[in-house]
Amino acid sequence: MKGGYVNRILFVNLSDGTIRTEPVDPAVAEKYIGGKGYALYVFYRRYLKEYIAKGISPRDIDPLGPENVLFLGTGPVTGIAGAPAPGRYHAMALRSPLTGSVGSANSGGEFGPYLKFAGYD
Repeated sequence: MKGGYVNRILFVNLSDGTIRTEPVDPAVAEKYIGGKGYALYVFYRRYLKEYIAKGISPRDIDPLGPENVLFLGTGPVTGIAGAPAPGRYHAMALRSPLTGSVGSANSGGEFGPYLKFAGYD
């Protein structure tokens, strides 16, 4: 776990049941530290650019629909004993049902460390 990352992202598509993993780009992880920064990078690079190229406005994305994206991510100190707030993880949605904008929240407990211990950032 170099630099606090295990260097794998898990993508789960709930619409068709597909699951895949991808490596974390170390340069991106260093530049956009933590779950929130990396989530915003992934949203922009993978989803917003793709939707805009298809002529879909982010305003047209149904917050509760299948085209919306939910990101659960850990930061570099998640799961490290003795670190401040080692149980924290970040949850983000491409479009929040409440605000219509990017939804962002963080939480604590066992989920973040278990996600990291399972081998995913």
